[in-house]
Parts: sequence; C-alpha cells; structure tokens
Amino acid sequence: MKILRNLILGLLLLTFLAIGAAYVYLQSSKPTYEGEITLQGIEEAVEVYYDDFGIPHIYAKSEVDAHYTLGYVHAQDRLWQMELMKRLGKGRLAEILGPDLVQMDRFFRTIGTGVKATENAELFEDIPDEDPVKKATLAYIDGINDYIEKGATPIEYQLLGIEKESFTIEDTYAIFGYMAFSFAQGWRTDPLVTRIQNKWGTAYLEDLDVHWNPAAQKIPVYPAKDISSTTTSSSFSTSQLIEQLPVAPFMGSNSWVIGGQKTSSGQVLFSNDTHVGFAQPSVWYEAHLECPGYSYYGYFLAGVPFPVMGHNEYHAVGMTMFENDDIDLYLEKPNPDNNNQVWFKDHWEDMKIRKEVITVKGAEDIAFEVKTSRHGPIINEAIADVGSMTDQPVASWWIYNEFPAQNLQATYGITHAKTMAEVEENAALIHAPGLNLMYGDKEGNIAWWAMARLPKRANSVNSKLFLDGASGADEILGYIPFSDNPHSINPPEGYVYSANNQPDTIADILHDGYYIPEDRASRIVNLLEQEDQWDMAQAKAMILDIKSPKKAKVAKRLLKLLGNEPFQGENATKVFGILSAWDGDSQLDEIAATIYTKWDYLIMEKTFQDELGDADFTTFLMTVLARRSFPFLIDKVNSPWWDDQTTTDKKETRQEIVRTAFQQTLAELEAQLGPDPDQWKWGKVHSITHPHILGQDPNLAMLLNVGPFPVVGNNEVLNNMAFHPTANGLYKVKSGPAKRRIIDFSDTEHSVNILPTGQSGNPMSTHYNDQADMFVNGKFRLQKMNEAEIKEPGSRKLLCVPQ
Repeated sequence: MKILRNLILGLLLLTFLAIGAAYVYLQSSKPTYEGEITLQGIEEAVEVYYDDFGIPHIYAKSEVDAHYTLGYVHAQDRLWQMELMKRLGKGRLAEILGPDLVQMDRFFRTIGTGVKATENAELFEDIPDEDPVKKATLAYIDGINDYIEKGATPIEYQLLGIEKESFTIEDTYAIFGYMAFSFAQGWRTDPLVTRIQNKWGTAYLEDLDVHWNPAAQKIPVYPAKDISSTTTSSSFSTSQLIEQLPVAPFMGSNSWVIGGQKTSSGQVLFSNDTHVGFAQPSVWYEAHLECPGYSYYGYFLAGVPFPVMGHNEYHAVGMTMFENDDIDLYLEKPNPDNNNQVWFKDHWEDMKIRKEVITVKGAEDIAFEVKTSRHGPIINEAIADVGSMTDQPVASWWIYNEFPAQNLQATYGITHAKTMAEVEENAALIHAPGLNLMYGDKEGNIAWWAMARLPKRANSVNSKLFLDGASGADEILGYIPFSDNPHSINPPEGYVYSANNQPDTIADILHDGYYIPEDRASRIVNLLEQEDQWDMAQAKAMILDIKSPKKAKVAKRLLKLLGNEPFQGENATKVFGILSAWDGDSQLDEIAATIYTKWDYLIMEKTFQDELGDADFTTFLMTVLARRSFPFLIDKVNSPWWDDQTTTDKKETRQEIVRTAFQQTLAELEAQLGPDPDQWKWGKVHSITHPHILGQDPNLAMLLNVGPFPVVGNNEVLNNMAFHPTANGLYKVKSGPAKRRIIDFSDTEHSVNILPTGQSGNPMSTHYNDQADMFVNGKFRLQKMNEAEIKEPGSRKLLCVPQ
C-alpha cells in the first residue's frame, strides 16, 4: 500500500509539474503589449500604443521604421496565420499537416501560385533599392523575421513539432496568389456547367441562370467622361478543396458610399463589410500608422505590408469581389504518338514540363510532373472532377498567371494617394484578383472602379464551358483598357454601391462573370432611395439588416403553386399562414426562416439531385449557380428539371415537386424540432463557429475554436451569414462579414468597426476572442485616430528602441 501510495503521489506530482510547465509556457507565449523591447532594424525609437481591443497605433519618425515595427507586432499576433497562408500558396501544407493535404498541395502547385510567386519575387529584386515601395516592404519583412528570431513560438508550432522559418518576399507573393485563387469562381463552376451540358444538353442549361438574368438589379455605371456526357466524380473536387481550405476563402462583400447630398452632416458616409469564410484567426489585422508624411488606419492581410483597405482624414477605400470571369478551361487535342504535345491550329506544340516534389509529414515524398500548354497547366490529375470527365488534357488559363503582380505598388499607391485621380491611377495596376474599389473623400467625391484586366473574347465563346484549345477559335483576343472597366464617379443618384452583382453595360460591353444574386443589391438600393438624411446610427442599422424581401416573395410564389388539395397533418394550415405573413426577416426567434430554408432545400433536392447525382448536387449547392437559378426556375412550368429521372412510368410536374417538398418539410421539422411550429425558431438551427485548423481535434477545440453561437442573418441578406443548405436542417454559417466598418467624414477620428473574433491569433491573448460576443450581437467599437485619446493616461505603451 505504501508503494502504491507513493506511486500515486508521484504521478500527481508529475501531473501538477506538467500542468505548471504548460501554464508557464502559455503565459510566456502571450504577445507583449507594453514595456520596452529592442528591434534590430529601426533607426529611432518607435512608440506603439495598444487600445482596448489590441489594435496597435504606431508612431514612428520614418515610414521604414513604422513598417519594420508593423512587421514585428503583426507577427507576434498572427505568425501562425502567416505560416499557413504562405504554405497554402506554395503547396507546402502536407509538410506540416500530413497526407490529408497532399491533394490540396498538388492543386496549388499545378495551377502555379508558387511558381508565379518566385517569378514575382525575382522581378521585385530588380526594383531600385531607393524605391519607397521596396524599402517599406523589406522593412516589414525584416520586422517579421526579427520576431521569428527572438519572439515566442506560437503554440501551433509546438503542437505540430515544426520549426519557425524565415519569411521572404516570395512568401508575400504566394499569399497574393492564394488570394487571387479564392476570388476565382470558375474553378468549380465551369466543370459543373460543362458536365450538365454534356449529359443533359442545352435545354437544361437554358433553365439555369448561368450568365445573368436581364431583369435582375445591375450596378449602375456613371463614367467621368463619355466612352463609346460525362461521369460525376465523388473524389477530390474543387468544391471539396475550397471547403477544406485551412485559411478562410474570400466569398463576397457589401459596400455603399453615400454622398453629402444624402447625409445629415453633408459629408460622405462610407460603409464596407467584406464577406470571408469564418476561421480563427479572422482574416483582417488592423493597425494605425503615423509618421512624417503618412497617416493611415488600415486592414492588413497576414504577410502583406500595405493595407488592402483603410482610411485617413482625407479618404477611405474599401473592397468587394468583382466576380468577373478570369478563368477559361481549354480541352486540348493530344498527339497520339507523343503525350507531351498538343495540337494548335495547324501544328503540334511541345508542352513545358516541370517537376514538383511534395514533402509529406509522416509519409514518403510525392513526385509528379506538371505539363503546361500555351493555355496553361494541365489540371486533370490535380482536380479529380475534371480528370473524370475526359481523357483529353484540360488546360487552365488564369489571368493571374498572365501578368506580373503589382499588388504591392497598387496598395502602397492607393493608401498614399492625395487625390481621387491618384487612387484611380493606382487601381489600374491590379490585374487580378478582380475587385471593386470603393471610394469616398473629404471633398465629397464618391466612386467605384472595377479593378481587373478584363479579357476580350469572341462573341461565339461561352466561357462557362470547356473551350476548344486546338482550333484557335476560342483564344483570348486582347484586353480592355482600364478606362473602359465598369466604374461610377460622382453619379447623380448620390451614392455608389456593390454587392457582387452584375455591373451594367459600359463601352457597349456587359461583362460576364459569376455574379451573386441581386438580393443584397436590390435591398441596398431600396434602403438608400428611401432616405436623404443618412447618419451613423442609420448606417449601423443598415449594415446589420437581416431582411430578405426576395425570399419572402419567392415563398409567396411557392405557396401559390401548392394548389387547393389539402395536406396531411394539422400543421399545414398554420405553416401556410406563417409563410404568407413572412417579411423575409431572420431574427433568432423567427419561425418562417426555418420553414422556408428547409422547403427551399427539399425542392432543390427533388429538382436537381436526380440529374446531377449526389456529388454534383453538393457542388451545385455551393456555387452561385444554385442561388441565382432557383428563383429563376420556379417560374418555368415546363422546365425539364421538374421531371424525376429515377421514375420511368410518369413525368413529374413543378406542382408535384413543390407539394411533395412542402409535405416533407412539415414532417422533417416536426421530427427535428417538435410538433409545435412555434418552437421552430431560427436560432435553434442557424449557428456560427470560428474554427481553428487544429481545433478539429476535440482535445484542442475548447482552446482554439471560438463559438458556437446562435446567430441572426441568412444567405444573401446585408448581414450575410451564409451557409450551405443541408439535408439535416442544421445551418452552420460558413462565411459572413469579416468586418463591419463605417466612416463618417464629419468625424473620421471616430469611425467604427468590429471583427468576428478578435485582433490576435494567439490563444493566450486577451484579444483572441474579445469581439466575438459583440460581433454576433451587432455591436461596434471605435477605430481611434485621435492622438490624445490614443495616448491618454493608462494606455498600454510598447516602446521599441533600436539595437
């Protein structure tokens, strides 16, 4: 017994020592928000004041010192995020996360984001050393490496047993490559559309909103001057890839800028909320820089030295996704005697071949070749749902790979611009990803520009389908000048906006793309047209708006299709009444939102799954095609989609599908939430969790994940809490506002914002999740720029002194 007692005591002691050691380590890994530190690369002392939410306000004597310090403080809060993003863009995730990430690495290596990063880094080296963009960029990277060398190692490195490695300019360009990929919707939409065309024919495609419904809301343009058969693969697909991304993909955005003629102050009111996949940490890092000649409050991507969005006392800029079509997939004709050649017009052409090796944690390296035709890399083996469609090589033409990246020059120039003309000049440098640049300034100017190199295609080309790579008939014909890109400058209606919807015709061109349904756009226009005295309070209410008049209208159209034949069960009449009275709201206690979402899913399942199969139906639900097509399709009584291909003795009708889905909706909600419809509340089925990549381990979930929270909102409302419809009736929010930002130019020093979780990516920081409750409850916090308020007594000050 004595021996047993001693063993137990010994084990307890070891346990306490282990817990103590873990506690000491975790405490030591916290970011340093006050005190004094030494930085190797600054010339003069820099003061960093941290506000109540961990936002650094950096006061330096030079811009180089400011960016060096930014790199250091950015790394101490977000080094793990930088690690993930650079590895993702280079195809190096399997090296630290194991075999499950091999196919993802293969995809990114195949499409060439790492190769392009190397090319762009080589071009960067040719920039003169005295160039301010180069000096500030290298200072930022040196600051990151200063932290890597002497700062605490984030817990993720310890859990995975990996070493920190130096950050490079190539890593920054790899992050730009990943960002460009996540904006490009054609990767998963074009193969799906081609499969539908091949298997079911044109009649089926005509009843989908593949291009754009002419009746839908378009973004007005107002130029400043006059300008004239297959099999479906259930293996690794682009949809699965996007779902498994360890870094949040960009999904959409809202922005509206209201001119002084429509505000109570007479000054511009600026609003922007970017829609990004929810993850922990969230995508944006906020920082405020002050030095002689430069003052800016910005939103930074991990590993990128200049803010993608931001403001100062003179101007504000924001971004939304343009959703332009910047990918074409070409079906090549291979040489039967030489599989390294493909036909073009009248001759065989050699493909370029490069060798790639993926290092895999816990497994052997994987070597493979990437072949590239004149149209781009061959993707059959990188994307299984493409490889399963054809034995012919499929090449991916992607505009990002066609030009050197000038993202650094553009973001530096925009944030340093003194006039609207300078902003426009720098916006023209962006070729990919396609973005809408939103603008407002102190002088009362409002504007937006579509930033992208837009290709010219022949009228005969349907870029949503696989194109002919052999004949030369489907080639890109050239590029449209930036001056002819969609844009609007000081329009007469007194506002500009973007909700990822179709821009109107400009220079006689209606640009094709993967535009989001008109729901948010129509709501924005409707609200802005109702009021001419906008103020901060109204702007907050609008950015939090959760009504969808479009969904309410669709619900009423569906109810009319039910006919007069009674339904089984006592709840049918009550549910009919609930949906009839619905105004499209999606509060936590809303019942109609729960009913409509279930009904909507079941109608789509019964309409599309028999033709598409399980895998492609899942992909379809993840694309903009489903969201655009459903309201469009229900008015087409004779569409071939209504017929159930699994039955051979009858032809189903639209009314049968809608009625059967309604009856099933009642039954499934009664089974899931109980027999009383009053208990079918939206907050019980609609929730949000901000997942950490390592939080999939249940032992780490409580430490690393943030949530879950029941949450208001819905797909395609202004407060866009987006989810994929599912059969189980639980709607886990995948993406939504990565910030909610409002700037009133009558008081730019007190603009407001909120992040989904917190400023820091360090789980031990008090700012890891200190905004999460505020975010789900629709609260805001200040974005301070007033020096006296920032430096008030009691503020946390980190003094950085040169070595």
